[in-house]
Amino acid sequence: MKITKKVILLDAPFSGTRVRLCTAEGSTKWGIYAWTLADGCASVDVDWGDGTHETVAGDANALTHDYGRAGRFAAVIGDGVSSLRLSSPSATSAFGTTYPAMVRAVASNAQLLETFDVGMLFNSVNLGSVDFRKTRIATLGANCFRGCTALSTLDGLPRSIETLGARAFYDCTGLTGRVDFPNVRYTTATVGAVSMPFANCTGLREIHFAAAHEDEIRSWKAFEADPKLGALSATVYFDLV
Repeated sequence: MKITKKVILLDAPFSGTRVRLCTAEGSTKWGIYAWTLADGCASVDVDWGDGTHETVAGDANALTHDYGRAGRFAAVIGDGVSSLRLSSPSATSAFGTTYPAMVRAVASNAQLLETFDVGMLFNSVNLGSVDFRKTRIATLGANCFRGCTALSTLDGLPRSIETLGARAFYDCTGLTGRVDFPNVRYTTATVGAVSMPFANCTGLREIHFAAAHEDEIRSWKAFEADPKLGALSATVYFDLV
């Protein structure tokens, strides 16, 4: 008797940042809003996932691609970027309002990636999973996950994060349970405004930081109620080592 074992192959290893997309009729244009090249890198390769790719020299702004049809695609952005933004915080941008909704999942093993720029995945309402554990990201820009209502966990973020941007997770109503940030020490906010990176995360119950960073974190205006953003739903703990 011949015995066979069914093996489900996972995604092949990739180099860079993979973005899973789902385009629809009349909404087939996607792109990278901005990137900054890492030191020593002159260009970056983008594989659009439909058999086409391009190599772009220097920093980029609003690099777009039209898939021409509805379907599922996996775009891969090469290793050589230090900061990245995949969507615009403005609904009036060239990408319009359909652009963020195309993004389903993002994963990266780009070890040169250090910063998620302002509005990195702003309003990506269908974003269900992220995996950046192999990167060395230290900074999350303002509004970078704002409005990602389908995101239920932050387990895919690296422990290397030190700075949370203002409203970084604002309106992430799908987050539940607890989140841990063992190396976070700072937050950012506009002058005179509160930061509130977790405002309106109504399902979140606990936010944990390192005990060693308590004095620094308490100096933020990170958890004060704001007339526009509301109050924090979760309890903040300083108990990580």
